[in-house]
Amino acid sequence: GTMMNERPGMRRYVPCTAEDDQVPELWEDETIDYELNDVELSFGGAKPVIGSGKFIVTSKRVLWLGVGESAYDFDVPYIALHAITRDPDSYPKPCIYCQLDCEEDCGDDSDEEETEVLDEMFLAPSSEEHLQAMFNALSAAALNNPDPLEDWEQEGDDELIYNTDEVELGAEQARTLDHLDSVFNIPECYAQGEGEEDCGEEDCEEGEGDQARDNAN
Repeated sequence: GTMMNERPGMRRYVPCTAEDDQVPELWEDETIDYELNDVELSFGGAKPVIGSGKFIVTSKRVLWLGVGESAYDFDVPYIALHAITRDPDSYPKPCIYCQLDCEEDCGDDSDEEETEVLDEMFLAPSSEEHLQAMFNALSAAALNNPDPLEDWEQEGDDELIYNTDEVELGAEQARTLDHLDSVFNIPECYAQGEGEEDCGEEDCEEGEGDQARDNAN
């Protein structure tokens, strides 16, 4: 199998505590940051609904615990993108859409028909009012769990690194926005400046010149 600590992945089981099959066994230093019952899980509009279960975001993973054996465990970076969607063409209920990073373990080419490709996931709460909180929990988890392949060397002093990243990200975003503002302001100057008028006059002169030549011929 693939080494778990190298590439983010997903697992189709979640070890739970002996007392309660809806309480996951947590890893070292792992905490539950958000949980919500009655969340419907599907891996695509055309695929059958897996069921309704408990959606949990921890400090390290995203979990979905269904009834009985049905459970899914995702490393946070395995969810490449998450968004709120209310588009009935995408999914019949308002939900969180997740794009899964399954480049390598989506399927085995040799038996494509037997391997179902799970490259997207839909999480639909019982009430639409929960969508923003679910989205916020996934966003916070994504910030605190950068893709290890991108930042492998910095593992270790997690909290410090993540906090620094967040600060740097804020400053970086501000710089980017400033840069974009200045870029977007340039065309306005052109529009109001003399540049276009000059071009216009040149075009006219050329046009008249062509006509004069035509007449001479």
